[in-house]
Formats: sequence, C-alpha cells, structure tokens
Amino acid sequence: MTVEYVVMLLYCLIIVSIMLIKAIFDTNLTSYEKRLLVLSLVYEFVLIFVETLSSLMSLGYINNIIWLHNLILFIYFTTLALTNFTTFLLLSVITGYITHENKKRRLIFMIPSLILILLSFISIWTGWVYYIDANGNYGRGPINFIQFIVVAFYLTFIGISSFIKSFMKKYYAVRKIHMSIIFYSLVPLLGVILQYTVNEISNKLYPLILSSFTISSLIIYLRLLQNQVQTDYLTEIPNRIQFMKYLSSKMNHDASNLYLFILDINDFKFINDNFGHLEGDRVLKILSSNLKNFSKLTGYFIARFAGDEFVIIAELKKKTLEEALDLINKYINKANQELNDERYNLSVSVGSALYDESITSIREFINKADLDMYKEKDKFHNNNGAI
Repeated sequence: MTVEYVVMLLYCLIIVSIMLIKAIFDTNLTSYEKRLLVLSLVYEFVLIFVETLSSLMSLGYINNIIWLHNLILFIYFTTLALTNFTTFLLLSVITGYITHENKKRRLIFMIPSLILILLSFISIWTGWVYYIDANGNYGRGPINFIQFIVVAFYLTFIGISSFIKSFMKKYYAVRKIHMSIIFYSLVPLLGVILQYTVNEISNKLYPLILSSFTISSLIIYLRLLQNQVQTDYLTEIPNRIQFMKYLSSKMNHDASNLYLFILDINDFKFINDNFGHLEGDRVLKILSSNLKNFSKLTGYFIARFAGDEFVIIAELKKKTLEEALDLINKYINKANQELNDERYNLSVSVGSALYDESITSIREFINKADLDMYKEKDKFHNNNGAI
C-alpha cells in the first residue's frame, strides 16, 4: 500500500461526489432512474470511502484497530455487492430489460450479491473472503475470488445482452444506449485484469478496479445526461426521445393489445400563416394540456412527436378501439372549447395501429399508424376542402 494508492482513491471520491450531488438535484430524470442512479452513486461513494480508510489504517495514518478494520472490510464487500447490483439494475431499466414492475426478476438477480454479503459477514470469524492479520494488515481469504465472480457476472450479463440487442432491428431506436452499456461493462473487466497484471509487474498497488468503476459511472451518467432532455420545452409533455424509449420497452415486454395513435392537427399551417406563430403555440399548449389530462385519466402515454404531431401509446385491455378514439376526440373537443376562437376550428386527424408479431421494428409500427392517420386526413380534406 502506498500514498499514491490513497491519492488515486481520493480523486475517485471527488468525481463520484460531484456526480452524486448533480444527480440529487437533477429534475429531468424519471423518478425510478434517478432513485437507482443516486443509490448506486451513494454505494460507490461508501465503497471508495471505506477502502480509503482501510488503506490509511494499513499505512499507519489511522490507528489500526483490528475489530474496526474487520468491520470496515465487511462494509467494503457489502457495498461492492450492492454497488454492482444497483448499477446493473439501473442499466437494465435504461435498456428496458427490467421494469419497475419486474419484482421477481429483480430478486433473482439480487442472489449473487446476497451470497457475497453473507460470505463477507461470515469472514469476520472464518477469514474465508478476507482476514486481518496480527499486525492489522488486510489479507485475501481462500474464496476471495468470489467478489470477482459476482462483479463479472453482472458485467458479463449486461454486456452480452446489450451486444446482442445492438444488432436487433427492434432495438434500433435505443442502439446507441446499448453500445454505451457494452463499453461500460468492458471498462471494469479491464480494471480487474490490470489490477492483477500491472500491480504484479510493477510491484506497486493501484486501485484500478475502483478507478474503473468510477470511469464506468461517469459513462452511465453522461449517457443519462444525453437522454435527460425528455420533456418538450413548449408543451411540457414527453418528447420524441422519451416516446421512442417507452415504445421500445413496451414492444419488448408488454405488447398485449398495444396500440399506437398518431394525432396530426389539420391545416395547422393555416393557423400559423394567418394568425401568427404565437397563436400556433397557444393551440399546441392547450391541446397538450388536454392530452395530459387525458393521460392522467387513462394512464396512457402521450408525447409530442414532431411539430403539430402527437402520439399516444395505449394498452386497450378494458376499452375497445372505438371507445378509445371517442375519448381522444372528447379531449380534442375540450381543447377546442378552451381555445374559444371563432376564426378557426381545431381539428385533429387520428391514426391508429395495433402491434403484432409481423412488426419487426419501431419504424414499421410508426409507419403503420402514420398510414392510417393520413387516410383520416384525406377524409377531412375531402369533406372540408384543402385550405
């Protein structure tokens, strides 16, 4: 153990602290993602902090009390397990592999971490995973390798899963996310290899595993920052990025009676050209506000797709397609009443598509709903005449 080792740990601690503070005050992440991110960073902070304390004890800068050192090491291995599981869970949520409702799946993947925590606790007396010798120095027990198996399990699983999905058509919309996660999983694995090879060759000890975890956390956080602008600035409802992410998750996990609705304001250009863009913005805001109320009532996902186009994702388990369309039109009429403008009448063409196994990608699903929407738009123009 060297002073350089401790300095590297302190640098990691500073980086994780900055990310943690920023994550706590971040208002753009979804509540579940934010909770997992903050939790994983808290665990990582504790992990690096207790490793720093252990190192200072070994160097003699802190009074090396054997029972206290044992307790610190137990906390280290416990937080190592929790950090890996929570980060794995966060990545699984980002990719849609595990959702908030998948309690059984979460419990199954928690088993390796629980095994490491249990063995670490027993090691206080048995020294199986770690031990403190008479001089107060840390030593590796006969099954110390269990920590690397647990770490490798989570990294390998999420890495291989993302690698496979990155080549699948139906995950096209989130391909960049999967590529980032592949890179995330490789960095700590490289850290594990370097921890043994570099340290053995140089006869010096460097915290390469913990450093690699810090780098990986930074990769995850940067990826989340790229995707965090998920609310449309004008209408204050989810934007296209969030829509693509949500639809991808639904198509791969719960596609029963899954419908996609595309809403397009008829002759929106006429409103902008004749009454100004501020009036056009008012139309978009009022329609969005009513769609938001519709979403609160039904639980359906709504988003602004582009310009004057909106999308709704609904699982029609209790309602028929006709009932859902009637309800959508009811809220469009409410928006019209709220606009209360005699110069024009708000009219929206609504197209729909039901997801089935023949649809192989998000693009196909959107095109199917889009074609139906344009049929409705043609009916509108035939009945009213194009402006």
